[in-house]
Amino acid sequence: MENHLDKITVLDELCEKHGTPLWQFPYTSQGQEHISKMCQVCTQEQIAMTGQEILEEARNRQRYVTTYDVLMRDSTVPEELRGATFENFKAETAEEKQLLEFARGQVKKYTQGMTGNTLITGQTGIGKSHLSFAMAKTINEHYKDIGKPKSVLFVSLTEIIKQIKNGWNYGKGASLTEFDAVKQLTSVDFLILDDLGAKNHYITRRCVAWI
Repeated sequence: MENHLDKITVLDELCEKHGTPLWQFPYTSQGQEHISKMCQVCTQEQIAMTGQEILEEARNRQRYVTTYDVLMRDSTVPEELRGATFENFKAETAEEKQLLEFARGQVKKYTQGMTGNTLITGQTGIGKSHLSFAMAKTINEHYKDIGKPKSVLFVSLTEIIKQIKNGWNYGKGASLTEFDAVKQLTSVDFLILDDLGAKNHYITRRCVAWI
């Protein structure tokens, strides 16, 4: 077996960063011979940095389980609503434009530290569910981007009640018990209660009551 260490040459040329001698060695890529230079200290730093990045990624993934991942994992969101954003919201009427501006404004306040509830009202079909989920996604991404991930949950009251009622019939085989529902709704940082087909939508931060 060929010993590549025998082909390493220590040069008089120094690393601009560390002032240590550079190493030169040949290597083959796609059948072509090449010559490369490297600083041993730089290489060690890069290896250490890569290891640190992997460790940090693992730590983030662990944190995301109870924060950032909650929205898309635990929310009761219809498939057609999962792609909802402010950008693809069709604001054609004056009421829709006003609602969009209001939703954006509330997100800005929440991401600046505002606490308390937001009530979105309007006629059926005006896009309240779309904007509510867009708010949830924007808040979720904001806190992830600044390195302070939060738990954001979007739930349909209709679906939650349906699952609880099923629990009364199936007992231990229920997908969601009353206890689990209350715990889920009161343990998140941001809660969006969406009553599909109704006139009201609630958004709350650090809710103290199940609205």
